[in-house]
Amino acid sequence: MSARFYARKVFHTAMLVVSALSLSVVLGACGKDDSGAKKAAKWLKKDSQYNPPNGEWITTSVHLDKNGRIVMDVLVPIKEQVMLIKTRTRIEQARIVMLACPPKNSEFWGMIEKDRELWVNLTARTDTGMDTTLQGATCRH
Repeated sequence: MSARFYARKVFHTAMLVVSALSLSVVLGACGKDDSGAKKAAKWLKKDSQYNPPNGEWITTSVHLDKNGRIVMDVLVPIKEQVMLIKTRTRIEQARIVMLACPPKNSEFWGMIEKDRELWVNLTARTDTGMDTTLQGATCRH
């Protein structure tokens, strides 16, 4: 066997190994199990009925979006608060959204994976009765 033939064989084998590893990573990511996140979302919805975000706000929805994020929609029912939020900068609004996040010691954070994101949308009711998003932000844990 020549050195050239041997080098080709080694290269071909290495490419097969790299391809197999890449495929296993891609397939593993596609099959991510969302059952724990769904359970956590259900728990968060129920808990927020007994412990409303910021004391007065109303959780209207908790669900998983197409990217696997847990999304919680929170209605700010008091018009004065809505008007105040609207006058703030985007950075300040994002910090206000954090008031709707579960506390750091909440059981919720132990139910989800560390890389799972909780996104909160603060909403307000319009004069037509529809909800509109004021601001959204990620809760940190």
